[in-house]
Amino acid sequence: MAEQAPLKKLPLGRQEFDVLRAENMIYVDKTDLIVKLLDVSDFLFLARPRRFGKSLLVSTIASLYRDGVEAFKGLKAEQLWKKGKFPVVVLNFALLKAVNLLDVDEFKGVLDRVLKEAIAKAGFEVSDDPMDPIDRWRQFLGARTVNSVVILIDEYDAPLTAVMDDAKAFENIQIVLRGFFGTLKNMAEGVQFCFITGVMKYRQANLFSSFNNLTDISMDEPFGELLGYTEKELREYFMPHVQEAARVLRMTTEEVMQKLEEYYDGYCFDEMANTHVYVPWSVLSFLSRPYRGFQDYWFESAGTTTVLLNYLKRHKLLSPGYYDKKIRVGRESIEGAEHMQDLKDYALLTHTGYLTIKSAGLLYELGYPNEEVRMAMAKLYAMAYWKADKRGRIAMEFIEALEEGSSEDLLKVLNEVVHQLDYKDFIITNEASIQQLMQIFCIAAGLRTRLEVHSPLGRSDHEIETDHVDVVIEYKYVKDGKVMDALEQAKQQIVTRDYGAPHGNRELRRFALVFDGEMRRFAVGALI
Repeated sequence: MAEQAPLKKLPLGRQEFDVLRAENMIYVDKTDLIVKLLDVSDFLFLARPRRFGKSLLVSTIASLYRDGVEAFKGLKAEQLWKKGKFPVVVLNFALLKAVNLLDVDEFKGVLDRVLKEAIAKAGFEVSDDPMDPIDRWRQFLGARTVNSVVILIDEYDAPLTAVMDDAKAFENIQIVLRGFFGTLKNMAEGVQFCFITGVMKYRQANLFSSFNNLTDISMDEPFGELLGYTEKELREYFMPHVQEAARVLRMTTEEVMQKLEEYYDGYCFDEMANTHVYVPWSVLSFLSRPYRGFQDYWFESAGTTTVLLNYLKRHKLLSPGYYDKKIRVGRESIEGAEHMQDLKDYALLTHTGYLTIKSAGLLYELGYPNEEVRMAMAKLYAMAYWKADKRGRIAMEFIEALEEGSSEDLLKVLNEVVHQLDYKDFIITNEASIQQLMQIFCIAAGLRTRLEVHSPLGRSDHEIETDHVDVVIEYKYVKDGKVMDALEQAKQQIVTRDYGAPHGNRELRRFALVFDGEMRRFAVGALI
């Protein structure tokens, strides 16, 4: 039997086109789309959530202009690229968010260093003398001949997003950046091509208002698949890794593909809602270590957790169940960010990748793209509602109560879960809100959990899987004090409708729990 060929290296965490090519890593060839993109306009803007490959796209465009078709042997661009070679200045504004953004002088100093290094790397002479960065930028652009240089700016909004919860710092940073982009616009004669990426397009910052030739292609249907993987690309480029994952997890290849779709697909960026893509970071993270299963990789790495938690300090997000339903909004809500103090929750969630376009018409319908984001949203709420140290301890006690079948211990733990909440943050008014609260807590505890599970005789409120047992919980909510009547009703419902089924030889635990709305606590419970 012939030995299996080694798997081609995955490009996990690599954002440099030349490195991927030199090390023979998997490179999903979208260079035909890139060539098409570069013919749209001389000044382009593209917004996408983090971890979708914007930096790799910028690196690829840089190589195309700097090195020409020599670097694209065997790729689609080799036959399509007709332009010449140009020096390329690549500016990564993500480097600016790590400084003390409350100190404008420090921010200017780091911006000047970033400019110096980028200009020098592009092959131009640059003075070592410290300068105001806008003056250096003006000096550099003024020395260029007509159409002689390419400017690529990655993550332009990173420093703005880092201080979006501080109005004064935001204003100070945007003044500097407004000067930077205003200079670029006024001295654009020497620019052959300019490409700017970011997560959000801050309309109120007026950074791009002076550009009469900046084209925003973020929602253009032809480029809906420019970033992210399509199912066709997964099958074409990653099938050996998918087959290896199937072997490790003892699943069929198609079962793995179905799970990949369920967890990591569903993102739509085009105005016609005709395309959808998988998030690359999560797909690559799974394929690199399939033995870990289908984890929530995006939430831990997307860099938006702090932004959203800061937003929660100033605003109240609605129940996670609200965002799990389709939300109808106008195009302006997802085209660009309003003033940071008035930024709508669904706009922020869409820009950062927690919501995506589900359908298009006179209004757009937004919703969660996939199961990974649904889990991420619950984790976000858990971080806002419960302190980390208490969350971990309570989760362990909750799992122990489920596995031991102790309704008394379960009531004790769940009431601690409720009492940790600020009443204004999460108001429990019915069974649905209890379900949402428990769903958030279970996901944060790392449990497999489902609500409203259909069976031949009805729908169970909540089903949970621990490492050792399967659990069904039927919730009742009362405000009239008749908790024992509600408990008997819940018990009878579980039995007559035969809720729950164990998987394999695992034990099944079935609980009936009653929440007293007047007392704001779980009052009684029983193991069936």
